[in-house]
Order: sequence, then structure tokens, then C-alpha cells
Amino acid sequence: NNGAASAYPMLDVLGPLVLRSLENQETGKLIRFNLDLQAGERVLIDLRPGFLKAVSEWRGNVIYGVLPYSDFGDFALLPGNNQIAFLGTGGDGNEEVSLRWRVTDWSFDDIR
Repeated sequence: NNGAASAYPMLDVLGPLVLRSLENQETGKLIRFNLDLQAGERVLIDLRPGFLKAVSEWRGNVIYGVLPYSDFGDFALLPGNNQIAFLGTGGDGNEEVSLRWRVTDWSFDDIR
């Protein structure tokens, strides 16, 4: 995260894959999943405050795949380097996983 403020990412996953977890090892925040994606199914998990959702292109709302006691509303990337760990199982080599975010800067004097 090259910004000066925390950034809230979106996780984009293309199956086949069973989503299991996403962890920021710098903050200790962990999101646990139990979400089975079929071959060719794309799921977008939006972690931005005010937008929290998990949506499949095929099935619509799949928020049930986010397990309780996860840091779903608290997951962020700190400014600087973040060590991220993703766990998915059952893939066949055709799955795709990406994490996207917008770099943000906060300044009271609007100089940045």
C-alpha cells in the first residue's frame, strides 16, 4: 500500500476453488471462508467500509461463505508493506486470485 492511509481491498477469485482464509499477517486480521466456487465461477469480496459484500456472478449474494468470528469488517492494508496469506483448496491450476485496492492519502491541510 503506497498510500499514507489504510486501504480496504477487494478480493477477486475465479474458481474452481474452495476459499478458506485471507490473512494480513502484519495486522493479524483474518477472514475465514467456507465457499466452494465451481469452475469458471467468479466471486468478488468487497472489504471496503460501507460496501461489505460477497457476490458470485452466478449465484448472487454468497455472504454465507464468510464464517463467523472473522475480521470481515476490519480487514485493511496498512501503509507500506503488508504480508498477505491466502488459503484455497481443491483448485485444478485454472483458478485465479487477485487482491485490488485504491491507494489513499489523508491530509488535513490537503497538501498530499
